[in-house]
Amino acid sequence: MMIRIRKSSAFEAVMLGLFALNLFLSIAMTGWGVASIPVRTVVVFAILGLLVMFTLPLVREAVSRNWMPLLIIGYFAVLVALVSTVAGTDPGTTIRQIIEIHVQAAIGLVVGYCLVRLCGPRAVGVTFVAMVGVSLFFAVLQFLHIGIGWAVFDFFGRFEKRAVSDDEFYDIHERAMGLSYSPVLFGEQLCLSFAIVLALLVLRDGDLRMFRRFDWRVFAAAIVLAFGCLVSGNRSPLLGLMAFMLLYTLVVRPVVGIAAIVALAGVMPLLQNFLDRPAATGLRIAKTDNSSSEGRGVLTAYGLQLFFSNPLGYGVAFDSTNYWQYYWSEFRDFENAGAIAQHALHNYYLMILNKTGIFSLVVLPFIGWIMWKRRYAAMLLVPYLIHINYHNDGPLQGDFMFFYILPILGLLPTRRAVRARSRPVEWQQQRPVEAYLPERPARPGALAAGQG
Repeated sequence: MMIRIRKSSAFEAVMLGLFALNLFLSIAMTGWGVASIPVRTVVVFAILGLLVMFTLPLVREAVSRNWMPLLIIGYFAVLVALVSTVAGTDPGTTIRQIIEIHVQAAIGLVVGYCLVRLCGPRAVGVTFVAMVGVSLFFAVLQFLHIGIGWAVFDFFGRFEKRAVSDDEFYDIHERAMGLSYSPVLFGEQLCLSFAIVLALLVLRDGDLRMFRRFDWRVFAAAIVLAFGCLVSGNRSPLLGLMAFMLLYTLVVRPVVGIAAIVALAGVMPLLQNFLDRPAATGLRIAKTDNSSSEGRGVLTAYGLQLFFSNPLGYGVAFDSTNYWQYYWSEFRDFENAGAIAQHALHNYYLMILNKTGIFSLVVLPFIGWIMWKRRYAAMLLVPYLIHINYHNDGPLQGDFMFFYILPILGLLPTRRAVRARSRPVEWQQQRPVEAYLPERPARPGALAAGQG
């Protein structure tokens, strides 16, 4: 699959190049900053600035057509600001977190939409997958103990500071992670790439034939995702991939899918044992007798207890390890109870719930409605949604790359009968891309030639 850029639009090439640079920095040098400002953030602001300068109508269209997800992002920003104020969080910390998380998410969504309109979903999607593919290449080298794999990782790692908590319990060279900051983030990027690849295939077909019969391309993409997860030791995406394949089978061949679910129920105890082994879910901490992976049960129970104790939420500065001493008597008899004093909850959904409080649940019906309306697109995110269930990062919680791909997923048809020839993709019915680009001067002699 090749990226084709029209020679007549150098502006598109510049935008796509800056986007590729932003993705590379987001993967390999996510913490590199100048005066505490991440360089990747400077690049994405540069993209937005150029879009505003030269294609302002397109930016307006991006905002108007993505009003619901932008409204949800804004709601979470206001909510977490109020919760943090009540919790007594330092205002500077709150403002910084809102800018780094919520403002960046909104900008990422707008930039992603504009780039898809300008360069096409294929170019944007392939660029994303290619950047993650480069990281996967080095992960394979690291897995095979080929020196250059870790040498390149260490070179880019010099440009950013790593949190002490990320290095305290394990050697960062122990598990392959490509050029990513951690194996967990590498797993997220693989899951997002999986969703993009399948989405691009659907757009190429022009319909949802992929969900009417078994498609070898789906299995090929699943094999690549499984390979990447095994190389990096990420097994929670594998669980998500299994769930996706079961759901996919149910949609394509319901009888076969039901039989597969019954068979899986018989081996569920073995699967649970697989997940309970140390580092089985690809957590940041492996190889400790008191690892968070072994303490998943107590961490989940502890996270729920924290929420019930303070349903209004703890704000942006929430750290579950700050409260363990108040609940030790309730959890000391749990297996590996010490995990609550050492590790974060390792559950994205509990992290968001405790940060924003019970009023964050107000948006669940709207998110559920969007996912049902775009159920085929949501289905492609199943590996990702299950992966973040075992980790702390996710949308509006450390994973800003998620919002770049939403515009591509939003292009997927909503019904099986939709075909590209009979009903073009929705955004293609809008103004032509050329209407947003700066006018180019006519070639010398063109007017005279036209008059002749």
